[in-house]
Amino acid sequence: MQHEKYFTKFGGQRIVAKEYRLMPNEAVILKEVSVAHGGVRAVYTDELMLTNLNIVCTNKGMLGNTKNILQYPLSQIKKYNGRPQVIMGKLSNGMPCLEVYFINGGKESFKFQSGNKKKINQWIKAIGELVGGESVDQSTDIDTNDYDGEDTLVGAFKEVGEQFKDVGTEILGSLGFRLGKKMSAPNQGVERISKKCVSCSAPLVGNKGQTVKCKYCDTEQSL
Repeated sequence: MQHEKYFTKFGGQRIVAKEYRLMPNEAVILKEVSVAHGGVRAVYTDELMLTNLNIVCTNKGMLGNTKNILQYPLSQIKKYNGRPQVIMGKLSNGMPCLEVYFINGGKESFKFQSGNKKKINQWIKAIGELVGGESVDQSTDIDTNDYDGEDTLVGAFKEVGEQFKDVGTEILGSLGFRLGKKMSAPNQGVERISKKCVSCSAPLVGNKGQTVKCKYCDTEQSL
């Protein structure tokens, strides 16, 4: 049984069916869930699929029910100087989005809930390879602050690294080193000594004659 199709004003085809059925000569290249189709008020409920023949957007409701299936043939994507007009654009609120321009003058916009810019570039590259011509690599525009989901792990490692950096700075400072653009030598003319706390035997470091407080038992004593 074939899909029933109706043309939309943007050159796509609205399919009357509960799910999209691939043609015998059609294969899936990319597939994403939690996609917002449209402007700034669009919600991340849709699914987007790229095949070797079409871009397929399945509009879903909040409960996961299929509302519409929209099919955009890759053959209808506009080209300029041999390049497919698939770019990283911006919505009115500055949010990056995948913009696809068609021969009839229509345009469709999509954004991804997780790793938005990274996935936009992935789709631009994949569509460029399928449609033919040279696609524009916009990976240099990626802002790491935009990533979430899998990218939050990178932020976690970065945060841990900063914590280790602070600890290292404190230890070097206690030994007389000052950190700036370059590491300076220990203060000249001041004798640095180390000893054990008289109360808990914890290590203490400081200048000779200096009164210090043990970080472990708060006992004040002279070095």
